[in-house]
Amino acid sequence: GKFGAASGSGSRSKFQNVQTTVDGIKFPSQMEARRHSELLLLERAGEIRSLKLQVRFELLPPVRLKGSKRLSTGVDYVADFTYEERAGRIRRHTDPEWMPVVEDCKGAHTDVYKLKRHMMKALLGLDILETQPRKG
Repeated sequence: GKFGAASGSGSRSKFQNVQTTVDGIKFPSQMEARRHSELLLLERAGEIRSLKLQVRFELLPPVRLKGSKRLSTGVDYVADFTYEERAGRIRRHTDPEWMPVVEDCKGAHTDVYKLKRHMMKALLGLDILETQPRKG
């Protein structure tokens, strides 16, 4: 596949999201859990494929800083979801091939997120689709 999987979540974020478990999967927020349910329906309908959760992208590798014996932590972006969609579904392409999608179910746009979003495009050529699930 085009993406590798990773994991990670906390019990409560600094944005006061409540961790939610659905079908044995822990999500950092109810919003992300609802979006996952929507994406599962799209996958079952054949609109998307290869759905993965919490996919890690390395933006900057770890480095050894001068005077340090240990490697510093690298810089990663962890996408909420990755999948492939038919090229015409959202982006209005006529090519029937599948296109990779990196999705973040956004509530807040922190400065760190904005920087990582820029790095995803500049370094990896990937846009992040920012979504919020429908209400109701």
